[in-house]
Amino acid sequence: MKRAIKKSLLLVMAVVMVLGLVTTGALAAPDLTGRDPNAAVSLTIHYNIMPDGTPIAGTPVGPPSLPNPQGAPISNASWSIQRISVPDGANWNGAANTVQDSWLVGTVYTDVTDTNGRVTFTPAVQGVYLVTGPADATPQRFVVSLPMLFENEWLYDVHVFAKQVTNPVFDKELLTVTKQTGANAAALGYALATWEFTLDIRAGLEILPAVPNTDGAVFIRVVDVLDSRLVLVPGTVVVSFDTDGTGNNQTTLTHGTDWVLNSTGNTHTIDILGPGRNAIAANGHVGGRIRIELQTSVIDLERDEDDLGRIANTGTLHYGSRDPFGLFGTPETHPSFTVFALEVLKTSNSGAILPGAVFRLYRAADVTGGTINSGAIPIAIMNSDTDQHWFYGLLSGDYYLYEVEAPTGYNRITTPMRVTVTAATTDADYILTVTVVNNRNFELPLTGGAGTLLFTAIGLALIGGSILFLLVLFKKKKKEDNEAA
Repeated sequence: MKRAIKKSLLLVMAVVMVLGLVTTGALAAPDLTGRDPNAAVSLTIHYNIMPDGTPIAGTPVGPPSLPNPQGAPISNASWSIQRISVPDGANWNGAANTVQDSWLVGTVYTDVTDTNGRVTFTPAVQGVYLVTGPADATPQRFVVSLPMLFENEWLYDVHVFAKQVTNPVFDKELLTVTKQTGANAAALGYALATWEFTLDIRAGLEILPAVPNTDGAVFIRVVDVLDSRLVLVPGTVVVSFDTDGTGNNQTTLTHGTDWVLNSTGNTHTIDILGPGRNAIAANGHVGGRIRIELQTSVIDLERDEDDLGRIANTGTLHYGSRDPFGLFGTPETHPSFTVFALEVLKTSNSGAILPGAVFRLYRAADVTGGTINSGAIPIAIMNSDTDQHWFYGLLSGDYYLYEVEAPTGYNRITTPMRVTVTAATTDADYILTVTVVNNRNFELPLTGGAGTLLFTAIGLALIGGSILFLLVLFKKKKKEDNEAA
């Protein structure tokens, strides 16, 4: 029994290198005692995915005590073998990556794995063979001896368990960025961004041991350290997965049971736990996606202009409670959007700065023909008692600036002013400055003052002059009529 267990442990090695048949001066001469040089040999490759990269010992089944492969089988994967013949005097350390192409001789045997993830080769000649797997395989190349010498016993039918350990495909995307209005804008900022992190549902997921919820183990963890300018909108995290691979049919996992959210400051950790993993394994479509969606807002603060510009959201993946796979990517690949600031300067027609105006900022869709649509809600309201008026966190696009109240002693602008915010029209700090000029009011004097008498006298004089003019015309006409008679 002990011997069988040792043999099984040897056979489950992903890379098998036995140099018992190598005849080269670089290696010790092998002892071929007991080998049948005429016996047929075979190599069976078992190719399975290990989603978290952990070799799990299988249960030996049948002679010669082969372990049961762990992980889903990978079908239609191409493998090939070719015999190695090392020239006399060549220096070879036995490693697959040092095999020279000129050392490969004889027939190249190529075949693909079946639905059970197996492929068997029966080369006509005994020898040491270079095994080459699919491009995404781990390992891609290894050396195996046919037959294989193990504990003084020659194994003519050799089994190799080549486990594919690949990084999950982890994608990050910015779905939408919208301009908030009303209370949301006042509380959370003007730019509302929806982010999506996705992870492929991998083959083999269904046969991993269940991760219990009670011991705090995590099946999938996404850590999102938000930019300091962003804030997570409460209640917007949604975790779901594909059930048919089309992306149209999503099953939503239950917060608190299937997954949990832990937040510390601006770091938000989303853990998919054992029950969530079991739901995905039972109903998820292999090749589909696990989705984590959340929303953030730009914090509405009077901040330094350096806080404007590009805002990215990266997120990192931890898979199977292990360290991140290094799927961070480069900053250029992270989804992002750009925020701007609008600075409004209030001046008189002489250029003097005027505090005390009140502005409302509207989206372009809320203004028709220079008139604000009925019921339109402003993106933000600026009640200013300073020299500068700032609107932070704006997205690129068109806006209308409406002056609700003018500074004391000045007329407000009654027609909304169109403002286009783009990177091309802003400076390097993503700030667009707009100057709004107000003119002084024309005020009538108080009733009963000298000014009023003056206006009255002028009015009476004009009326009297008009009557006098009409009388002169009438007399002249009458005289002409009498002369004509």
